[in-house]
Amino acid sequence: MHGSLGNPPFGHFGEDAIREWFVDGKGKAAIALLGKNAQMQADIAVHEGNARTIRLLCSLQVLADRYGLNITVATLGASMKYVAPSHDFVKSEVDHTRSKPGYCWWEQPIVEGIREKTGIGNFRHPIAFIVEAADDCVYALCDLEDAVRKGILSWPELKKVLLEQVEDPAGRTEFEGWLEKIVTFIDKRYNNSDIKPGLRAKDEAYAIWFRTIGQGLIINGAAKSFVGRYTEIMAGDFKGELVTDKMHAPEAERLISCSKKASQNHVYPVRPNIELELKGRRVIHDLMDLLWIGIEQFDGKPPKSKNTPGKAWNILSENYRALFESEWRRSVETASKRNVDVCLLRHYLRLLLLTDYVGGMTDTFACTLHRSLNNG
Repeated sequence: MHGSLGNPPFGHFGEDAIREWFVDGKGKAAIALLGKNAQMQADIAVHEGNARTIRLLCSLQVLADRYGLNITVATLGASMKYVAPSHDFVKSEVDHTRSKPGYCWWEQPIVEGIREKTGIGNFRHPIAFIVEAADDCVYALCDLEDAVRKGILSWPELKKVLLEQVEDPAGRTEFEGWLEKIVTFIDKRYNNSDIKPGLRAKDEAYAIWFRTIGQGLIINGAAKSFVGRYTEIMAGDFKGELVTDKMHAPEAERLISCSKKASQNHVYPVRPNIELELKGRRVIHDLMDLLWIGIEQFDGKPPKSKNTPGKAWNILSENYRALFESEWRRSVETASKRNVDVCLLRHYLRLLLLTDYVGGMTDTFACTLHRSLNNG
C-alpha cells in the first residue's frame, strides 16, 4: 500500500475507520460536545488526509519550536490541494478544488497568512494543480502494476479490464493500439535476450512498462493542460484537474479514468484487500478506544500513571503530548483571541491529539502496537 502525506494507517480504509469511530463508536458522545462549532466538529468527524497536510507540516513536526518544518508560504500554498474548510466542502464536478476538506480550524490563521502572502486569495495555488497531477500520475498506475506483481491480475486480464472501461469505440481502438505497443516493446527485448524469465516475470515486465510509459503520457498531458489553461489558472477560474482535461489532455484523461475504474472494480474488492480493510478497522478502533481513556482524563495535568487512564496516556508519543500540553497552556489566550469557549477549545484539542496520533501512524506501527497490547 502506498503512503501519502497526511494519510492515516491503511490509507482511505483508515480514514473511514476513524470517521466510523465518531459516528458509531465510543467517540460519538465525545464529538457531540463540539456541536457548537461546525468546523471543529467537522475537523474530527470528517477525518481527511488532505486537510491534515497543512497541520502535519506546520503544527505536528516538532523540531526546535512551534513552527513545524518552517516551510515557505509558497511551498505550503502548493501543498493545499483543496481550498474549502472542513465544514464547507461540496462534492461537485463543477468545482473540484472544493470537493474535499482543505484544512482544519486550528490552522485557519496559517491558511489566511498563506493566502495573503502569496496573493492566491481563496483560490488554489497554481503549483497545487501540478502537485495533484503528480499524485494521480503515481497512484492510478502503480495500483495496477502492484496488482500484476501480486498475481491479482495477469497482463492479459489487465488489458481486458482496461479496455472494458472505454465506452467510445474509436477511443477503444486507439487505446488498444497503445497497449499493443507496450507488448511489442517488451516482446522484442525478450526475444533478443539470452535470459528467459517465466510468464509471471514477463507479465511484470509488461506492467512495469505500462506504468513507465503511462506516467510519461500523463505528465505530457498535464503539461499541455497547464499551458492551455494557464490564463484561467492564474486568474483562479480553473476548477478542474489537469489530468482530466479532455480538451487539452484527452489521452491522459482516458488513461487515468480507465486505470482508476479498473482498480475500483477489479483490484480493491479482492479478498486480501477486504481482509486488510477489516483488519485496519479493528486495529484503529481498538487503539482509539484505549487511547481515549487516557486523553479524556487530561484536565491541565496528565492522569496518574498508576491508573489505566495514566497508562493509556503514557503510550502516546512524547512529542505529541508535549505539543498538546503547550497548546493547552495557551488555550485561554487562544480562545479569547479567536472568540471561542475555552472549554470547547480544550475538548477539541483532546480530540485532535487522538486523531493526530492515530492518524500519524504507519500500517506497521499500528499493527505492532495493537498486537503488543493484545498479548503479543
